[in-house]
Amino acid sequence: SIDWYHPKTTMPASMSAAPMRCRTPLPSLGLGTWKAPPGQVGAAVRIALQKGYKLIDCAEAYDNQDEVGLALEQAFQDGVAAREDVTIVSKVFNHNHGSRAEASLRKTCEDLRVGVDLWLMHWPIRFENEQIPSPARGPTGWPNPSIEASFEYNETWKEMERLYNEGKCGGIGVCNFTVPQLKDLLANCTVRPLVNQVEAHPFFVDAELHAFCASEGIQVMAYSPLGSADSYSGKLVGAILLQDDEVNAVAKEAGISAAQALLCWGMRDGACVLAKSVREDRIEENLRSQDIKLDASLLARLTKLDRGYRFGLGWMKGHFWDDEAWSAEEKNAP
Repeated sequence: SIDWYHPKTTMPASMSAAPMRCRTPLPSLGLGTWKAPPGQVGAAVRIALQKGYKLIDCAEAYDNQDEVGLALEQAFQDGVAAREDVTIVSKVFNHNHGSRAEASLRKTCEDLRVGVDLWLMHWPIRFENEQIPSPARGPTGWPNPSIEASFEYNETWKEMERLYNEGKCGGIGVCNFTVPQLKDLLANCTVRPLVNQVEAHPFFVDAELHAFCASEGIQVMAYSPLGSADSYSGKLVGAILLQDDEVNAVAKEAGISAAQALLCWGMRDGACVLAKSVREDRIEENLRSQDIKLDASLLARLTKLDRGYRFGLGWMKGHFWDDEAWSAEEKNAP
């Protein structure tokens, strides 16, 4: 209810108060806000809603929810989009696991000025630190050594279940979970996760995880569908998915852009694909990918690009970090 948090808004309670009960499948395309620059992300959200986007993906760790929330408030009040037509997604970060989760959700609702329709656990990892050290990562992406991290998700999931059952969010899910972690969560939960948001693109197919999610009725949300060349690992390796020769050959054959080819590939098995842009032309171009159907042979050519390559890095050894690479970072740490 509106009494649970105090949004920074003048919107009617019918718009701002209660989250909508989230149901899957989610829209096939959503606007991502990770790494969207301050001063630009709000405009991108409004443009996306004007163009017809039905899902906005946010997170407290992105440090831009207040600007996103102001854009949502203005768009809903101006009639750019109807609140009930838009799914608002956010996430609780590692330093707010366990008993800190409720305050995190409250702050997220206040910043976004709306109830959260789908609330996700950002990582299956808890930080003991109440404040995230700055910088959180070093130049190569290795986590700040002062971060006290451990694998933990069942306790936090119980807290998320409680808040969901109390109507304080519209649905719950996870991000960055592996198959063993999902199996453990499913064996211990009373509310099943609606989604698992993970990195997914032709360089990183992860067929086993996607097949497991499908078998359990867990929808995949795909982040970095166009690659993430400006990520730590992307800079180090120089891998630019959008410039890959085969990606561009497939796009040319289909008469579409490389970005549209990659987004079509991401949607092929019913995933909700999250595309980030702050440019109006690209926001519109990405949305049009929903109406494009790539031939199966072209999709197969993109799938063959799989090299098990993640652009994103995890927070602990053994989780999205090669053990050898992690050990090398530890050895060279100051």
